[in-house]
Amino acid sequence: MNFLQDIDIEERQELTDLKEIREVFYAVKDPGPYSSDENIIKAVDEWINSKETTRKKVFQLLGNKMDDPSYACILGLFHHYGIGVQIDRSMAFTCYRFAAESKSDNNAFAQNQLGYCYRDGLGTINNSEKAFECFKKSAEGGHMCGMRTLADHYYNGWNWGYGTRRDLHEALYWAKKDQDGSTLWLLPTD
Repeated sequence: MNFLQDIDIEERQELTDLKEIREVFYAVKDPGPYSSDENIIKAVDEWINSKETTRKKVFQLLGNKMDDPSYACILGLFHHYGIGVQIDRSMAFTCYRFAAESKSDNNAFAQNQLGYCYRDGLGTINNSEKAFECFKKSAEGGHMCGMRTLADHYYNGWNWGYGTRRDLHEALYWAKKDQDGSTLWLLPTD
């Protein structure tokens, strides 16, 4: 028996929309060195416009899937940037933490977002050590942005490195793993 036969057309469309918004989001979740989270917002808005829906409707649809870590992380971004809802960094932090603590495939991205929350005090108190731990888990999970951030933190140490001592060996290790080259400035030139 086909699962989709048991649900009505509206529910079927909601499932399709959820799948598509997740694909859009995860296609741009790891922005390159010269882009920003605005690329995520832009991609989401383009998808919303193509579907002739609204940010608020998509937000509500995602809210119904809060128990799924991959959707919870996307919902965190909606709260973080005010997509379809007022900016609520505490709720964004909660969503990111839930997704980061899960065993989902997208855990590394959620760890990275959680690291920014701890580092910058977004929805929680500043905690450099927890931020560093999150960035490290993100990098170890294969998230390129996590690798770049970790390389920068090891390179700069305590003053700017938020939660770690300067370690050029580790900085170079993570810079070499950076596939798009945004941390290649850390590598020796000879």
